[in-house]
Amino acid sequence: MGAYERLVLRKPLLPIVLALAATGGLGWHVAHLQVDSSTESLFMEDDPELRVYYLSRHTYGSDEYVVVAFPNDDAFSEKGVHRVRDLTAEFGKIEGVGGVVSITSVPLFQSARRMPPAGMLLQARLQKKFMYLGDPDCDPEKARKEITSHRVYSRLLVSDDQKTTGIIVNLHIPPENQQLENEIYRLGDDIAAAEKAGDAAKAADLRRTRVEKDARFQVLEVKRKADRTRIVKETHDVAERYGAGSMTFYYSGVPVLIEDVAGYIYSDILTFGGAVAGAFVVVLFVLYRRPRWVLLSLGTCLLTVVWTLGAMVLAGKKITLVSSNLSSLLFIIAMAHSLHLIRKFAEEQADHPERDDRANLLAAVRHLAGPCAFTMAAMIAGFSSLVISKIGPVRDLGTFMSLGVVLGYLATFVALPAALSALPAKRALPERMWDGTLFLTAFARVTEKLPRLTGAFAVLVIAASVWGTLQVKVETRLIDYFRPTTEVHAGLTFIDRNLGGTTTLEVLLESGEEGTFAEAENLEKVRRIHAWLDERPEVGKVVDVTSFLDELGAVLKAARMPQLAPKEAIAGLRQLLGESTVRSYLREDASGVRIFVRMRETSEQMDRQGVIDGLRKFLGHDPELAAFKPQVTGVFVLYANMIQSLILEQIWIVLLGFGLICGVMFVLYRSLKVGFISVIPNIMHILFILGSMGFSGIRLDMITIMVASVSMGISVD
Repeated sequence: MGAYERLVLRKPLLPIVLALAATGGLGWHVAHLQVDSSTESLFMEDDPELRVYYLSRHTYGSDEYVVVAFPNDDAFSEKGVHRVRDLTAEFGKIEGVGGVVSITSVPLFQSARRMPPAGMLLQARLQKKFMYLGDPDCDPEKARKEITSHRVYSRLLVSDDQKTTGIIVNLHIPPENQQLENEIYRLGDDIAAAEKAGDAAKAADLRRTRVEKDARFQVLEVKRKADRTRIVKETHDVAERYGAGSMTFYYSGVPVLIEDVAGYIYSDILTFGGAVAGAFVVVLFVLYRRPRWVLLSLGTCLLTVVWTLGAMVLAGKKITLVSSNLSSLLFIIAMAHSLHLIRKFAEEQADHPERDDRANLLAAVRHLAGPCAFTMAAMIAGFSSLVISKIGPVRDLGTFMSLGVVLGYLATFVALPAALSALPAKRALPERMWDGTLFLTAFARVTEKLPRLTGAFAVLVIAASVWGTLQVKVETRLIDYFRPTTEVHAGLTFIDRNLGGTTTLEVLLESGEEGTFAEAENLEKVRRIHAWLDERPEVGKVVDVTSFLDELGAVLKAARMPQLAPKEAIAGLRQLLGESTVRSYLREDASGVRIFVRMRETSEQMDRQGVIDGLRKFLGHDPELAAFKPQVTGVFVLYANMIQSLILEQIWIVLLGFGLICGVMFVLYRSLKVGFISVIPNIMHILFILGSMGFSGIRLDMITIMVASVSMGISVD
């Protein structure tokens, strides 16, 4: 302690200057802290379906789109059509939009005033001239009938009651991004193959190539995500400007969810951080009644938070939905240490008035440095258990909470004592101060006098908590993350209720042989999957190549023209709708298909895992379908996998955390018995929290699932 006294207490300006310099430098980086609210940040990195998802995007196109919906008294009235047409044109002018789909931008073949469907088809095929709703020669009533009965457009662009209109704004993903993404995942397969073959040199070379490509990809992704943010904002701006306060617009789609969540994360950081700081200011003023001690305690907490967040930025990490409360947790931990030190300093002042403040401060540090170091070690043990997670943001939370605990310890036992040494002497606490010992004394007396009753009560609480824990359900609806008053909740609810849903699920069938899905018998198998999905209440809209083929068949029937063989019908679709539309559902060589599903996230009957398991069972138990090696992917699936992984991970994380904490306690107390007894409160309070969640109906999700690990790290204090 001699060196500590010389460097910190007798020459306090040096540590103060170093602390301020570190705070200034890291604080500058904190100003550049970014939020990553992308769905990709929450997916498991080793999820095999993640690779399938990215390859699907590369093969069939992006699933990134913004749905803009609004009430339209009559979508097919002259006023309603003009409204949709104007908005479609305005959205199309936004830079980075890959196309806009609405009831006025899709070609019609049965809605001409005077021309029969046969003439419209011939005109479209020979002259490339199409008719759209709003054209002078288009009959609105015929268009109403055609669109509302259309196998693709109904319940996607217009509601069943025709009073809600939806416009789909597709985001353009640069080909270079898609190509690099595909190459990176293929390199992963090549690396695994090289390692399996024992070719270490080739594997190392492939890793270097992947690192180079990934670096380039990350640069491109930064720009793409910035463009996504801008497009979502400009979409809102266009709609609100057009409506001018007289219309209500609702927004949905994965890009909208991403950007809204980013805004909520920023808001939560400020809200919860401010709420925690404000609550502590009130408590500290009640305790200390002097600004000096309040400011010193708050300063210690702020140093901890700024240093940790600055380290996150330097490490290239971003704040995510999982780590959004990191600053609040660190504030609480750092505050506990500073309160201990100031309280002990006050006790030394009271017990040894003959000593100067520096001597009393040294005595307080000497008394607390060791116990707080063990507390720090136990907290790190609890938080570091998160690093075994397969989900990046969860690992980051464990890593930087552990780092923050260390930095909080340094701020408490270096910066705070240095500041106290540099300031004029003053009593730390008032002569009379309520410190809660009355309650502690009462608890102690009850425990000592009624040990059996206390033990029985504890057993009762544990039993009830275990029962409540068994009632906890897993959260499956994205909408439940948002309050009913938020825009995203309103958008999800309105669009799910009136149109085709939000999050995406995909079924991929691959044969590896050209022309497989240009054969009638194989297209019938696609229709079987489509029909199964349509029966699920969670499903909003299903679209695949057979949807377009069946619609083309209906047009040919109305035109009294002969039906086409599948191969000729597919060629006709490419000519009528364009290659890009058909390619979204069918490979160019017809060797594979994608069935694209929009799920209703607001469905009260939502059983995410049930849908996925049921679909896989249906696909796997049908030999004809199983022959095409069906794969189920999409944001809907990846989110479900993440939730299931978190639940399994948390069992191991909690066990690992308890094991590490027990190890620290055994070392501290040098007794297996006392060490085990010391972790019983951890077990009790975690079970109590989980049990309370079960009783109150609070579900486990990607945030609440970590309550055990986080509280385990804090409770050892």
